[in-house]
Amino acid sequence: MKIWPFDPVAKQTGGQYITAAQMREGLAPLEKIRERFGDTIDVAMEFHGYWNLPSGIRIAQALEPLAPMWLEEMLPQDNLASYAELSAATSLPLCVSERLMTRWGFRELIENRAARIIMPDICWCGGISEAKKIASMAETYYLPVAPHNCGGPVLHMASAHLAANVVNLFIMETVRRNYLEDHKGIVTSILLPQNGVLPLPPGPGLGIELDPQMLKRPDITVDYLAG
Repeated sequence: MKIWPFDPVAKQTGGQYITAAQMREGLAPLEKIRERFGDTIDVAMEFHGYWNLPSGIRIAQALEPLAPMWLEEMLPQDNLASYAELSAATSLPLCVSERLMTRWGFRELIENRAARIIMPDICWCGGISEAKKIASMAETYYLPVAPHNCGGPVLHMASAHLAANVVNLFIMETVRRNYLEDHKGIVTSILLPQNGVLPLPPGPGLGIELDPQMLKRPDITVDYLAG
């Protein structure tokens, strides 16, 4: 699972500092998971780029005894040298970043070895082909790839195609509400996990189409623009 218990704290302080009490607040959910399930569940920690470098280092070091699967986007993504400093200060793997664009955006991150897991998002990095090039570049540094998949059912299917083709795949996240609830009825079929594993997408192309019946729903408004 992926959790982000430090986000409420970051919104209180702007990510510029964290008190001892706030640190305990952020650590508590992962501590409870470990108490209940031990190490039988891998838990990824998401930070949404809210923290500055000193706070990120303090949080990362406090999390080390709890052994999360990764630390995702602790800092903003516009200074990758700072990520190298953060990586050097913790034994936990950094996962970065859905917000980088094209293989040139990932070049410095991969070359400075700040991240131990590379996370391109097909919608943001430049499409399936660009994500594949980023994954291949990471492969030459023996770095695994975890495609970011927090969009609708089309991104979900496209990410599954990418994951099936990536040699250095680590894991592909899925967000059930994005293809079972929030975007229900948009596409003609849905790719569902089976025992924690996604099957290969069926059919030609992405394996899905936009469902034309959606345009006939009473709660949908259709506007036409003259070309």
